[in-house]
Amino acid sequence: MKLASPGRLALSATLALSLGACSLPNPGAVKATASKSALAIASPTLPSITPPANLVRPGTITFLSDTTYPPQESIDPASQKAVGFDIDVAQAIANKMGLTATIQKTDSPQIVGALLAKKGDAIISALQITP
Repeated sequence: MKLASPGRLALSATLALSLGACSLPNPGAVKATASKSALAIASPTLPSITPPANLVRPGTITFLSDTTYPPQESIDPASQKAVGFDIDVAQAIANKMGLTATIQKTDSPQIVGALLAKKGDAIISALQITP
């Protein structure tokens, strides 16, 4: 079994710290772009955090997410786009790195395995503790 790289561990720690500091004053105002497969979000700011060199797709940070946990992350039925405060955090992290954020829908039971198999760069999703 291969352990996660230091870059992935640092990114996971950044995500955890960012999530712990987040609050959403108006959950109805959350807007994000997504599709049924993956979501691309443009990054208008210059990078202030150096992105990892071993991204799944260069220039894009791919977040794995089980989009069935509102308000963290869900699919808006009207637009079929990913919404929620985790999606906002993913966008902010990508912006700080000067990257595009992609949300890849992944079921919770497979999400950690998918990360270890390098199908994504990080997990941004509600998870439960299970055996």
